[in-house]
Amino acid sequence: YVLKYQTLKSKHDMKDKEAQKILEPLMQKYMDVPLYIATNEYGTFQDLAYWDKTQAVVDTMISEVLDTFKAHWAQEGLTEGIEEAEKKQIEAILENMSATMKSKQMTLAGASYLTDLLYFHGTHMSQNHEYTGTQQSKSPWTTDELIDVETTAQIHRVEYDNSWVTYYRTQRYDAGQLLEGFMRQMQKSLPPEQVQELTPEDIPFVMIETFLDLDVHTNTGWPGAAFFKKVSQVGQRQQVKTWYVEMIFDE
Repeated sequence: YVLKYQTLKSKHDMKDKEAQKILEPLMQKYMDVPLYIATNEYGTFQDLAYWDKTQAVVDTMISEVLDTFKAHWAQEGLTEGIEEAEKKQIEAILENMSATMKSKQMTLAGASYLTDLLYFHGTHMSQNHEYTGTQQSKSPWTTDELIDVETTAQIHRVEYDNSWVTYYRTQRYDAGQLLEGFMRQMQKSLPPEQVQELTPEDIPFVMIETFLDLDVHTNTGWPGAAFFKKVSQVGQRQQVKTWYVEMIFDE
């Protein structure tokens, strides 16, 4: 069995408005690229499916981003020295981005908020009871770090006639741990000669919050409809992404 996740809508608010103007058309173009998740007959996560298709899309996207910047440099008539310096930095960031996006391990870490949903078969929860607590979740920046997450969850609605349950969950990531991890990841993305010691003042604010609205069939554990909203903000740059899921048949 395969679940197909796609972005329903995505909104970006970048500090660098010129960069946003350049990148926004590409971000919208590739917004709904699907992520395929293979499950067993109970809806429990097994692996990422059709990984070769995902990697092919990443190759095309990274190449198109670089071509877009090259066209921008030519249009602005940048001098060779300035263009080469900017080009080197952007190419280094894109290379790091490409390696991250083409890594199944990194994609799984970044998509853990999707794959973690698939655990409902045999799960017991009480209606009209709010569950709260702190847990650890994989860092969105690396695969070897865990970040404290404050979680609130509850059953919102039960349809007894057809055994559907609507489940809500909200997660807030520890801002300090996110900030430290993001600064370390930023340093790795820069060319060696441009690496500098970053401080919290350089990136004053990092936040990630997620909200899940999921319908689950109690007899199978299968999600019938899932909407997932993720809000991330780094400094003055914000991204809001909403995912939805649909069940498809494996080819």
